[in-house]
Amino acid sequence: MGSSYFYQLLVCGAVYYQTSQKTQAIEDNGYYECSGKFDSKMTPVSNILIILKIINGSNFCDDGWYQEVQECQSILNKQIQENSNSKDPYVRQMMELQQAIVKKLHSFSTKAWVNMLCEKDVDDLQKSYNAYHDYYYQHYSNEEAV
Repeated sequence: MGSSYFYQLLVCGAVYYQTSQKTQAIEDNGYYECSGKFDSKMTPVSNILIILKIINGSNFCDDGWYQEVQECQSILNKQIQENSNSKDPYVRQMMELQQAIVKKLHSFSTKAWVNMLCEKDVDDLQKSYNAYHDYYYQHYSNEEAV
């Protein structure tokens, strides 16, 4: 019984670690749904945290970082797709800024490119991130900046 219980704990722990690693920033600081639902206050915070983590981890360029780049692309693309017909000018502008980020992330989307990643590539992503971050906080200036 002891080894079976230990094995269950080990599996549960591994599953929790893997799940929490991917969703920790979202659960603690922001909001998004894989459906592409865009919450004008919470979703940008989630996106900002994920993009910032990618930028800060760019010097590693390991498999985990590469996977985060792909997952971030998927999240942003789904949000863009689901909100493409929005009549809200704020949401439309946020989607345009997300598209600029997706274009920069696309250049990171193959391992061959990641192996040749240079400082300029990361700087270009940082500029797109800054535009997204700044536009969001212009509209929510009462919120604490990330």
